[in-house]
Amino acid sequence: MDKITIIPQPRRIRATAGVCSVVARELRVHPDDAVHPASKAITQALGLQLAADPKLPAHAACVGAASLPAAPAKAQGYGLRITPTGIAVQGHDGGGLVWGLQTLRQILAQAARSPCLEITDWPEYGIRYHHDDVSRKQVSTMADFRRIIQHLGALKISHYTLYLEDMVRVDGIPLMGENRGAFTLDDLRALVAEGQRWQVELFPTLSLIGHQENLLRLPRYRAWGARTWQPPSSFDPWHPEVRPHLSRLLDAVCPVFPSPLFHMCFDEVIGLDQKSFLEHLNWCCEQVVARGKTPLFWADMLYNHFGIELLRQIHPAAIPVVWDYSIKLKRTRVNFPAMLRERDQVWVLSGYNNWKTFLHDPLAEAQTQWRNWRRIAPPDRVPAFGASQWGDDGYENSRDLAWPLFAAFAEQAWSGNAGQPKTVEKRFHTFFHGHPLPELAQLRRLLESGLVITPRRAWELHRLPAPGWVRLAHAKSLPTVAQLNHDIRQQALARRLLAQCRKLARAEREHLDHYEVAIDRLASVVARTQAARQPARIPAALATLAKARHTYRRSWLAHNRPENIEVSLEVFDAQRESWRAMRTTSPRRWEGWQALDLGRAWNRYLEGVAGLPIGLTVVDGVPFLFPPVNRTHAELANGQTLRLALNPVPLHDLHLVMSQSREGEEIRPAARLRLTLCGRVVYEEDLLAIRHLCDWWAPLGED
Repeated sequence: MDKITIIPQPRRIRATAGVCSVVARELRVHPDDAVHPASKAITQALGLQLAADPKLPAHAACVGAASLPAAPAKAQGYGLRITPTGIAVQGHDGGGLVWGLQTLRQILAQAARSPCLEITDWPEYGIRYHHDDVSRKQVSTMADFRRIIQHLGALKISHYTLYLEDMVRVDGIPLMGENRGAFTLDDLRALVAEGQRWQVELFPTLSLIGHQENLLRLPRYRAWGARTWQPPSSFDPWHPEVRPHLSRLLDAVCPVFPSPLFHMCFDEVIGLDQKSFLEHLNWCCEQVVARGKTPLFWADMLYNHFGIELLRQIHPAAIPVVWDYSIKLKRTRVNFPAMLRERDQVWVLSGYNNWKTFLHDPLAEAQTQWRNWRRIAPPDRVPAFGASQWGDDGYENSRDLAWPLFAAFAEQAWSGNAGQPKTVEKRFHTFFHGHPLPELAQLRRLLESGLVITPRRAWELHRLPAPGWVRLAHAKSLPTVAQLNHDIRQQALARRLLAQCRKLARAEREHLDHYEVAIDRLASVVARTQAARQPARIPAALATLAKARHTYRRSWLAHNRPENIEVSLEVFDAQRESWRAMRTTSPRRWEGWQALDLGRAWNRYLEGVAGLPIGLTVVDGVPFLFPPVNRTHAELANGQTLRLALNPVPLHDLHLVMSQSREGEEIRPAARLRLTLCGRVVYEEDLLAIRHLCDWWAPLGED
């Protein structure tokens, strides 16, 4: 059986004598199964014609002459038998027949004369879903969405949910999703139909309260937001136009999706107290139920803020979804048992951890996360197991690069303990690229863990303006010359491995372009690291940056709609202008400026902040020298006071630099500055123009 690879790994597989040499043109199925869209699509993919055969029992299929295997008494289960004279599949139900045909499709794609075998298989979780963020930047072309759905079906992923914020164009709701690649209702209908062709059920994840930054930033809708000290993010449910808007949205979207499932979100809500949150959640549940759907909602506001016991007051039809993307799931281990005590049904969502990085976290770490989830969330109590990829604030989430992770998750969700994590990547290459690619596994390991500047660290540095790089160089917080030379050699090896993979791959060659994007961006980070120490290298750094931009743009347009690409290209362009300015600026050395001693208040977490005056540069005519790395910024909690003693020298001037408020942001006092001399207040001022650095650390909108 070593010559045949299947993913997800079947529960039971047994080799029998001989090979199947039957030559047939028909796949015979029971008449009731012949009308199933997936039966038609898979038969066509097999190069056969579909024929209705009333002599066959329900959920059975045959090619040539072979006796039917027994199907396991498990929902979506199937038996598959390949003999010298024919092939037979028997599903426990219609779903099992389709999954059995998908397994047959993988087998026949690898060998014209398949070895004889018998398979008995069924899924660990009844619902295995892929969660796809298409609202915060990357929106596939329709052709690419069809490709995604077809691959998900082949991996036996049963459900696919699109995360939608304002990304649906609806008559009567002007400007929603405009210029952001939003879906028309016909787009969504076409994707639903494509899902039916491959037995992948599509359902919407449509936020009915929070994460509405894109809509609420528009002047027309800004007043609909809950009022906090931050720019509006969540709807104010008491605004007279919010619920009519949601009703129109539900009326338009619900009929498009035949699925009984509807995810309402309700995560990271800002500006609502418990009473308002509960009232609006229940109102939304009633609206969704009235339209024939089962409501789902993220449960983080309960276990992080309001208490799990609030479930007792939430609409009984609502299903909570617990998400956790950490490897060890420490918080979930504490909270999840309480969730199961409160509800008969709880869904879970893991993560691929492929956002905020040029690649993704190591595959082994993701598999550990998924195994831990399966231990915490047994399938007898948890019917649905999913994994998500996010693009918060337009972060590149290496969306299409993560197919090895998608396949590995599919096996965890389907095969359970029968899965083989150590071989899943090798089997994936045969499934996805049509050929074993050990060089690709070597390339992945090299990029994940063989570099000094990791893909995640490189992502952070990529956004740092040139003065920030110079600051880190002066603070000795950048890799050494020897370490950079190591990364340069590794990147050269990565390019050779990629070239070999392109020669060997028989399918999805374009997918390999994403590795080129990752390598080019990593190379541009190394070049900028060198330039931070040696300004003479700035031209070379600009050249590598331009190459990385070109590769990224080309790969993006091959898979995604052109809208939103400017979010990433602006990062490249800002870097280019920042480094060009470094070449032309020659500030004079000023004497007499002294840095404050922040002591223990210094926050290393923000060591890469480059918006602060951190170099021999001029900001609004004010010169700044290089202070030590721990003398530039501090983080203060609400109500915390920071007292600093100035050096006993004559004070001519004092400068504090703050970031500006965002468009539409209500200016409110955020900090107070007070100068004292010998216990007497000599100056006091409220500071207004301070921008919160992380929108989601104050989910209740505390002042």
